[in-house]
Amino acid sequence: MIKNTFDSLNISNKLAVVFLILLFMMGAGGSVGLYNGTQIDKVTEDLYLDAFKRYQTLSSVEKDLLSQRQELFLHTVIKEHSSKAYVEGSLDAHRKDINRKISEYEAYGIEEYKYLLDDLKVKLNNYWDIQSRAVSLSVSGDVERAIALIRAGGEGDISFVATMNAFKKLINEEGNTSYNAFNTIKTKAGTIIIVTLLFTVLAIFAAVGLWFTLKRSIVGPVRAMETSARKISRGDFKERVPVMNDDEIGTLATVFNEMAANVEEYSATLEKKVQKRTDELRHANEELLKKKKELETTNFELISANQMKSQFLANVSHEFRTPLNSIMGFSELLQEKAFGDLTEKQYQYVGYIRSSGANLLTLINNTLDLSRIEVGKIELDLDDFPINEVMGEIIGPIRPMAHEMDVTINLKDVPASPVIRADRAKFKQILHNVILNAVKFSNEEGGYVNVGWEIIEEPTGMIMEKYIVFSVEDNGIGIEKEDRERIFKEFEQVDISISREYDGSGLGLALAQRLVELHKGKIWVENNPVKGSTFYIKIPQGAEKIEISKKSRVTYEHGPSSSNSTILLALESPDLNQLLSIYLAGGSYDVITASDGIELLSKAAKERPFTIILGVTIPKKDGWEVLKEITSNPELKDIPVIMMSSTDDREMAYSMGAVAYLEKPVSKSKVLDTLAKIAAAGASTETQQSSGNS
Repeated sequence: MIKNTFDSLNISNKLAVVFLILLFMMGAGGSVGLYNGTQIDKVTEDLYLDAFKRYQTLSSVEKDLLSQRQELFLHTVIKEHSSKAYVEGSLDAHRKDINRKISEYEAYGIEEYKYLLDDLKVKLNNYWDIQSRAVSLSVSGDVERAIALIRAGGEGDISFVATMNAFKKLINEEGNTSYNAFNTIKTKAGTIIIVTLLFTVLAIFAAVGLWFTLKRSIVGPVRAMETSARKISRGDFKERVPVMNDDEIGTLATVFNEMAANVEEYSATLEKKVQKRTDELRHANEELLKKKKELETTNFELISANQMKSQFLANVSHEFRTPLNSIMGFSELLQEKAFGDLTEKQYQYVGYIRSSGANLLTLINNTLDLSRIEVGKIELDLDDFPINEVMGEIIGPIRPMAHEMDVTINLKDVPASPVIRADRAKFKQILHNVILNAVKFSNEEGGYVNVGWEIIEEPTGMIMEKYIVFSVEDNGIGIEKEDRERIFKEFEQVDISISREYDGSGLGLALAQRLVELHKGKIWVENNPVKGSTFYIKIPQGAEKIEISKKSRVTYEHGPSSSNSTILLALESPDLNQLLSIYLAGGSYDVITASDGIELLSKAAKERPFTIILGVTIPKKDGWEVLKEITSNPELKDIPVIMMSSTDDREMAYSMGAVAYLEKPVSKSKVLDTLAKIAAAGASTETQQSSGNS
């Protein structure tokens, strides 16, 4: 009956029954233990009061009484008055203390020993009377009668012995009470142990029985279902699971059997479905293969187009830079009035030509840099340098334009500058583009651009990494929230009218973002509370040094250090040869030119110039061949060679032995500075050699 009822329950109810039974057994055992524990606690408390406090009080009284009797004998034999008075005070104090302790003992509530306590009090009072008489006799000088009163066999001795016997009876009764309490505790402890063991054994048997019951009701059907599932998985679709119970597992077995029936039915038509599906997959595979070939063709075309675009940009850059160098160089000479005075209009128009050339150069450089970044041809040349050192180099060229637009540039000025590890040239390009953008959009009256930075720390994995966050704040037109992502895309402007009003190609911020990302940093923009916007550039610092700002700067005097002042030129066009000849004319240099590579080698061997300025795409022998022959010729290898090109082949030039590399277009000051550095290096070498010879 009970078995059938239990089997008919669902699993949750079966578990509930099991846990209720175990809970009942635990509650029953706990209740018995709690009751007996309470009784033990009560008996223990009584035992403490009876066996400890009472016994200790009586023992203390007994000791005090013995001490008091000794002092009584001492009082009778002492003759000196002051000592006798002191002992008499001590006797009185002991008497009061003994009476107080007897009162404390009586306050514990000892009804069953009341008759013993009354007997003790009577005998003690009798003893106090005798003691008082002995003290009086001793004080009056009748020592013999006092001693006779308290000596062995005397009235005082008999009273003292009777009092001590009364104490012993009371102490013995207290001992019996303690023993009875101990037996009571022992009995109850034994009861707790037996009850606990009994309930433990019952719990073990109940747990084992419930385990077998649950195993039969739950585990057995599950294993039977597992066995049937294995047979079905091996292809025996006629296998069915026995339904043992009416609980959830029984329901699951019923559903499982229905599923097996469906599988059996489905397997009958599975072969046809598989064949149909195979045909569909083959057709889909053929379509995918066709699409794959089309994608490969398209991808190849895209790669080719990208390569053609990069090659086109490189070629266009090269072709633009050579004539652009002449345009900017000659316009610079015209503005410097190298060929005579200009009228005001002529000077203005030449300025337009020069600024247009500079804008075109910026556009070419930005476009080419973006193309290089896309194809992964730009690598970082990391170096440690202080921020203050490069800030002047960045803002210096921008200040004249800002002054013309009535825009004030405020730079954070600190005595000590943090050192950052980054690509110096690309770092300057990032801040140049962002600051120049801020200046352009702050051209209203009272415009300003504030440039600052701060060092922050952020967690990177398990370590803290330092970042430098640069801020460029302006009071320009501001940027709407929905336009903040667009401004970092190539050729994007917030509004087409802005491009006309403020000038710009839309590449500066895009290039800045790409270069920041190459440094594993981040750039973003936020609007100021009142007007304008602030650009933030976060770059890993990568260095821990702090450097004190230096006010002095090293300058070079234009001119060679030795008597040899000949400069040999061989550039891509006669215009460039003429332009550099004009740059160097009127100074301390003598300039000779060569029209091709063969003529340059011949003149180099004959003239032994101070420096050679060499282009790459010169006739007959290109610049790389000429550079290789110069560096391999023992008679020419000591002549410094400056390579000049419109492409960025700096590493190749240095690896082949060039001492400097100038990328077109170049200005007069850049050429003169480069020659001055070579001259200074040559002078230093000569000084070292002369010192060694001396």
